[in-house]
Amino acid sequence: MKLLHTYTNGNYNVKIYEDGTKIRMTEDEYFKAEFPENIDIKISDKCDMGCEFCHEGSTLNGNNANFDWAFLNTLKKGTELAIGGGNVFENPHLEYFMKRCVESGIIANLTLHQNHFLSDDYHTSVKKLQSKRLLHGIGVSYNPSQVDLLIEKFETDENYKRLKNNCVIHVINGIHSFEDIMKLSNMNFKILFLGYKQLRRGITFLTKHDFEIQQKQQEIYDNMDTIIKSFKVVSFDNLAIEQINMKRMFTDEQWEQFYMGDDGQFTMYIDLVKGEYALNSTALNRFDMKDNITEMFQHVNSLRQ
Repeated sequence: MKLLHTYTNGNYNVKIYEDGTKIRMTEDEYFKAEFPENIDIKISDKCDMGCEFCHEGSTLNGNNANFDWAFLNTLKKGTELAIGGGNVFENPHLEYFMKRCVESGIIANLTLHQNHFLSDDYHTSVKKLQSKRLLHGIGVSYNPSQVDLLIEKFETDENYKRLKNNCVIHVINGIHSFEDIMKLSNMNFKILFLGYKQLRRGITFLTKHDFEIQQKQQEIYDNMDTIIKSFKVVSFDNLAIEQINMKRMFTDEQWEQFYMGDDGQFTMYIDLVKGEYALNSTALNRFDMKDNITEMFQHVNSLRQ
């Protein structure tokens, strides 16, 4: 595996490899971060998908972020950004921002809806970013109604084949059924489980479809062992870990090895559109942007005490 970055953060060292593997090493009995390893960063609130469960509440009339924030100049080399929206390609300055990231040693990843990912226009944009070596990885929000087209693209299109190793399919606990997920099984896909977020349109959708959501969540809970055995990589955000109770599937020793930390321990959320930062994307307590990333991270880190 190719080593992308190595750096020191607080009392520990980090190695990040091309396939996404991350290794932390310390001589102490705990890890104390000085700055965030990962930032979930929103750059657009504009999107044409209108997903009923969208916890960001993005619309066609949403706003885009600007990139004049002083803290962006204080990001540390090796920091990983999960750049999302809305639809990130609605922001006309996306390429400029990603170029700035790469020049600063920042690892830039995009999150796209599958419908956008499969469209010719958006894929051309992705290829352009790749050809300029500005894009590291892609998260694709899964749409099971077009699963056959997704599989076909990855199996027959050379451009999509090259993307697959650094592509992670995002599934939502309670939105995607066990059957939906297994349509992608045993095809060398990486998947990321996201917890169901009760925020903005997610609240309304839950009110209307509570029983269906609970039923799907129970299916996933009951069949998690099968899911794990059916994919190249299966990972989880912290909300999904809590909802599915993933700790039940590990010994204490395994959990200590694989669990990547609580929200705010190594991570944080930034909404560049509104100029706010928070512990995570569902946190109701939001704070006005400061000029230094370390100061903001130390603040959210203190909130978990």
